[in-house]
Amino acid sequence: MSNLNSIGKPTTFDTIIIGSGFGGSVAALRLCQAYPKGTPDNKPVLLLERGKDWWGNLTRDDQPKTAQTPTPPFCNYRQPDGRSAWMATEEPFGTPVGDPSLNDKPLNFNDGVFAKRPVAKYPGLVETIEAQNMTVWMGAGLGGTSQVYNTIFQKPSCEAFNLAFRDPDCPESNLLNFDQIACYYDTVEKIMSPTTMVSECHGTNTTLPFLNIDSCDIPNQIDQTTMVDLAEHRNQDQISIAAAPDYLSTRVFLSQANNLQSKETVLCDYGISSIDPKFSTLALDWSVVANEISCKVLPSATIGEMWYGMNSYSEVEQGKEKILYGIKNSLDRNYLAQAKATNMLDIECLSEVTSINQQVDPVTDEVSYRIIVNKIDENKVDAPQQIIYEAKNVILSAGSMHSARLLLESANSPSCTDITKPGLPSLSPYVGKLWGQNGDLFATQLCNEPVRPANGGPGSAECDFQYGDDPKTYLQENNASPFTKMVVYPVWYEESVSIQNTLMMGVCQNTAPGQFVKQADGSYQLSYPQTIEANGKFEGGMGDSINTAINTLNAWKEANTAGVDPTKLAQFKGYQGPLHCSTNTKRTLTGNSAAENEHFDVAYGMTPHPLGGCVLGKACDSYGRVKNANGDVVKGLYVIDGSLIPGSTGACTPAWTIAAVAEYCMAEISSELTTSRGCSK
Repeated sequence: MSNLNSIGKPTTFDTIIIGSGFGGSVAALRLCQAYPKGTPDNKPVLLLERGKDWWGNLTRDDQPKTAQTPTPPFCNYRQPDGRSAWMATEEPFGTPVGDPSLNDKPLNFNDGVFAKRPVAKYPGLVETIEAQNMTVWMGAGLGGTSQVYNTIFQKPSCEAFNLAFRDPDCPESNLLNFDQIACYYDTVEKIMSPTTMVSECHGTNTTLPFLNIDSCDIPNQIDQTTMVDLAEHRNQDQISIAAAPDYLSTRVFLSQANNLQSKETVLCDYGISSIDPKFSTLALDWSVVANEISCKVLPSATIGEMWYGMNSYSEVEQGKEKILYGIKNSLDRNYLAQAKATNMLDIECLSEVTSINQQVDPVTDEVSYRIIVNKIDENKVDAPQQIIYEAKNVILSAGSMHSARLLLESANSPSCTDITKPGLPSLSPYVGKLWGQNGDLFATQLCNEPVRPANGGPGSAECDFQYGDDPKTYLQENNASPFTKMVVYPVWYEESVSIQNTLMMGVCQNTAPGQFVKQADGSYQLSYPQTIEANGKFEGGMGDSINTAINTLNAWKEANTAGVDPTKLAQFKGYQGPLHCSTNTKRTLTGNSAAENEHFDVAYGMTPHPLGGCVLGKACDSYGRVKNANGDVVKGLYVIDGSLIPGSTGACTPAWTIAAVAEYCMAEISSELTTSRGCSK
């Protein structure tokens, strides 16, 4: 075959990486760095990304990058268009309809009537996958999820990590131990540079002009270190981001957490062995947050816009040009930028992989791969151009919803070159198994004071809980996660003043009960078991996580409503914190039934954190090499993304762990990709 496509670009590479999220970006950098220094005739590594390069700083070399009139690239929650959704005709999330007076009626994720507005079909940012008993949201764009997540970087404790990474077939052993991965968390931290608003509050770019600190209603229960910081800023005629009016909901949350922490009797009654409230660590530019608070730019991050992209930005002088950078320390700004700077990497966006085909030379027995790609024209989205690429190695980094699916569909469909053979050899029976959703759920309750919950984004504060002294014993004896994390989660449409919305995560007895199942058309789709309520407890699916969440919310309620003036609570029509849990495990944004219109505290059956499907030590070896049906490694075929993780990252958001696991794997396999398979230089 020709080594050029129809527009004159190379189609043959040493290694092709499919996907540019945390796994693919780490793989790209470490692989490019492993090549001998020098200028190759052809770049040996190709990264294929189905989405766009939204900020245009890595792939539009032939176009001017000037920003004379700043034009942030995204739409927003209140005015969604095709940029919000990946190849769909409706927006990914819903907005309240039928009640124009939002200020008069508190709303949460499962209250009121919702509708998804129609949008033009386009390669937008958010893909929504409606699976059996589970709705999954994931990003599409250069940098993957780093373009849509709320930038919160969380690292699990050693105990929580090891509990999450138990071997499903032998729970007494681990697929990966925290000690093996700890140093790679440090590696990722140096590149992503996550910080808290408090650790940044003394920086010259993150303080604000003087604000009346008394008007910010800072709770007395906030930790003393923070209060000292705020007092110092007051004396300097400046005030930290943490004390700004936009972050009232953050201060209320921390006040409530500290209130619970101080009530030993409540902690004992609910079996809470430890509680740790803190400001969240975010991978973003806090100076841009300060500019939003100071009204120098339109708000986006501070009002909780994240999934459709944040139009928060900064301008950077580069020679005679002004370059726009988004507020997020997204992967196109660090890992991918560094990889491209090696001159070993080519990036092709709007390139959706449809199949992977292995070829074996009958004479030399050498293995290579043909990758079938639909090249998307954003102006003609229904008429993609098919391009075939060839490589000696393939790294799947398409994410937990697509890496296993691509492997299974390719292994169970005819090869593109010989229809008498499948595209890939028979794979391990674990491929497509052990999928989980990180114990995710959303919890909503009313506060007994106004908080303006749409503000305070993109993330701000969190609280860690542990139950029992021995995590495994607690999990087995209580059918409840020994760990849960509660994170303030801004509600993009929320205009009432007293809702507190949080994301909660846990570790289940069976962290990864989902699997990909073959459909009548030959495709593979996720199937997740139903979570069942029985005798006041939840079982199956993610029942353990729900049980712990409800217990935690009830303790939170008791600590924060005791002694409150009854007349103050009465104004909220008797709704005083958590009520009951929804049994709807499919979707919770439709509002079509009377049950969905009731207030409830926990919404589950949805996740932005899919994990598993090609798990380390099961579908792959301990470093991401894909196994065949006999348990042997398939030459030249790898998975480096969240698919390697067995369903949970230890009651934490997964980004940091996915990147650390990718670093761990690439430290082992980079050399074999550049030497044993040969270099095309």
